[in-house]
Amino acid sequence: MKVLLLCESGPLGLKVLYCLKGMNAFVQTMGPRGARMLKYSRYTRGHSEIQFWQDGLPSAETQELLREKVQSESFDIVLPSDMGSAAFLAATKKAYPDLPCFPCSDRITLDTLHNKWSFAQTCVKYNLPIPPTILLESPDQLNFNILDQIGFPLIVKPLEAESSHGVVRLDNLQALRIYIDQDTRYARLPLIVQSYIPGNDIDISILAANDQILCNTVQSWLGGGVLEFTQHSEMHAIATQLVKAFHYEGLAHFDMRIDERDGKLYVIECNPRAWYTISASMWQGLNFIEMGIHYAKTGTLPKISEKSGEGRYCLAGSLWKQLLSPAGWKNLSAGSIYGFIQAITDPAPHLYSKLT
Repeated sequence: MKVLLLCESGPLGLKVLYCLKGMNAFVQTMGPRGARMLKYSRYTRGHSEIQFWQDGLPSAETQELLREKVQSESFDIVLPSDMGSAAFLAATKKAYPDLPCFPCSDRITLDTLHNKWSFAQTCVKYNLPIPPTILLESPDQLNFNILDQIGFPLIVKPLEAESSHGVVRLDNLQALRIYIDQDTRYARLPLIVQSYIPGNDIDISILAANDQILCNTVQSWLGGGVLEFTQHSEMHAIATQLVKAFHYEGLAHFDMRIDERDGKLYVIECNPRAWYTISASMWQGLNFIEMGIHYAKTGTLPKISEKSGEGRYCLAGSLWKQLLSPAGWKNLSAGSIYGFIQAITDPAPHLYSKLT
């Protein structure tokens, strides 16, 4: 399998690259400066530094370059790894319908799901369980009359940040005012204000196409860098509603939370892209990238066992802690060991990232 991987975010692209290595694919990468670390991976067979966007629009020059490269070098499929590359690939597929592409959605759909306010509005529209949420656009809204529907403590977060950047819990109105007065990068209006739900985070990762979820895993953190992969029928049903509402195609990761007071499940936000633990799912037996490529090429999925993608997985950076703990051995799957070996035998991208 010959794959051309498009990437704007090097760290996220590296996780997708690991999944491609898991299926023994021949991989070349393309992307702007932010993806340069992929050039140094032992799993990359060539890297091209290009710009996907020009003046906010897909670069016609890059689109033509991509089409010519795929044709002249006989790539089997083009794969995006993040939102920017997925939006660019969807636009390029529209311009060149014969381009062999991994499932991906257009830019409008991606932006609507990624923006926390538009996502919250969608959940309300389809009567999906989401914590009470308001859009804070002006300091004039900082009063009890408006915030009473949210209550304290509350969560405040920017509309489009990722990886929990700018997500802050605040316990009273004075703390909220002080936070916004700081006018730091993540504290600038507009912001989302959402009721704080005491409990535990739980996420569902999906591959979707044709208004259905093709495969999924559910993950929660146990602490100490350990993930537990399971299945959850209610989460699957909620994610299916969102997939149908948007006619969503591709990879996505939905953050949810279980209320410790009554066990109720709440939808928090969506990352319409690959996710940072996607290689962990692979090592537990479910390679989303392989599934998506197979579906794109054949319209079907390969047969997988009922328990694929389940069990406990220890992240590479925490493996030694589990090894030193007698109770930690139960968290060490074979996949944890393979994932650790894969990471430490490909050090150059990580070194490049640290030094630049």
